[in-house]
Amino acid sequence: MKAAALAAEELTAQVAHRLMALADERLVSHEGSEGTEVVPDIHVYDDVLPDPEGYRALALAHSFQTFTIGTVEWRGFAECEPPGLTDWLQDRRPDLTATLSLLRQSPKGQAEPHYIHTDRSMGDWTAILYLTPSPKAGDGTDFWRHRWSGVTESRAESATAMAQESQAWSDRDQWSLRQHVAARFNRVVLFPAKYFHSRSLHENYGSGDTARLTQIVFCEKKDA
Repeated sequence: MKAAALAAEELTAQVAHRLMALADERLVSHEGSEGTEVVPDIHVYDDVLPDPEGYRALALAHSFQTFTIGTVEWRGFAECEPPGLTDWLQDRRPDLTATLSLLRQSPKGQAEPHYIHTDRSMGDWTAILYLTPSPKAGDGTDFWRHRWSGVTESRAESATAMAQESQAWSDRDQWSLRQHVAARFNRVVLFPAKYFHSRSLHENYGSGDTARLTQIVFCEKKDA
């Protein structure tokens, strides 16, 4: 019995060692190609609106505010009134329904509740329209893979699991870059809301009318 127990313990140790080795191999393979993936479900569209300058002027006329949800402050938001992007989405993706359309003004140094995150609680798909005519170099949206688990999207099925998942969002060392989508005036990136993503420039940029400006639309899939 003692010999059998020792053998089982040794086998368990060997399996654990192999799993750790596989995790390291996966991490190395991901690191070697960091940021070079082309993810099929990340869609990029250019020259979306016919009059982007006029649309931007309408966007800047909104009153940007801070909203508090629980203990978290969300700065620089305004509910978007012009229907330009939502109309475009309806024509381009009739399988989706826009449920919430927001403008976001993000000046340099603005405190943000999250960096890497998921929009899973907001819908099935997220669309981001870049509204800065000359975005700062490096601006855009980044998509991420968790280094140790390899997951690229939220899989939490409970509030507890979501809380545990969100703890990793603020630890940049736990993530490797999958794909970077560069910001370009009048460009839209559309992607599954469950994907882990972030703004590319952590500190944002600009001030007032020169601050980073985007429109975010959350969408749900229509029933087949």
